[in-house]
Amino acid sequence: MIKFYYTPRSSASRCHIALEELGVPYEKVRVHLDKGEQKTPEFLAINPNGKVPALVDGDVKVFESLAILNYLGVKYGADRGMWPMPGSREHWDAVSWCIWGNTELSPAVMDTVLHTCDVSWALPTEKRSAHVADAAKATWTRCMGVLDTRLEGRDFMMGRSHTLVDTAVGLTVGMGAMFAQLPFDSKNVEAWIGRIQSRPSFAKVMAEE
Repeated sequence: MIKFYYTPRSSASRCHIALEELGVPYEKVRVHLDKGEQKTPEFLAINPNGKVPALVDGDVKVFESLAILNYLGVKYGADRGMWPMPGSREHWDAVSWCIWGNTELSPAVMDTVLHTCDVSWALPTEKRSAHVADAAKATWTRCMGVLDTRLEGRDFMMGRSHTLVDTAVGLTVGMGAMFAQLPFDSKNVEAWIGRIQSRPSFAKVMAEE
């Protein structure tokens, strides 16, 4: 059985949602960051970076949320209609959008939060940069335009059906809206986020404290 190492309301959430969407049996192992459990030798043997999430499936160990999502998609998603057939044109389209979410969108969200928001993990005021924050918000706006175009005529990122691509990108967009109040300025994006957040898997995972 899959063992999934996680902390609620972290980057592990999108992997947690993916597991729920796929309906595969898995065991949750909560990692208490405040107790340093992510730095134990046992956990470091799974993820040498000492961070969540991490996943063990038989003799396979995977860390980094995007890597876990791709692993789950390839191994379990295609048969369940949640991931394109590996090696297909649609598969590489899915991979491209997932990486886009991590390399373009996620840094913009993180920089905005770090330099503007009043959350425990943001930078102290004296270390914040208005220039970095403005650049991040500009990137967010550009990305929302790209996403709006992608969603035109589609209910979800890959077409009419929800896939793990929506989980990968949607959680990042939702975090930008929740933590940094970054705007969508797009009916396509707003409707898409609504569809994602209305799914039982999202409600179940995000309700966990």
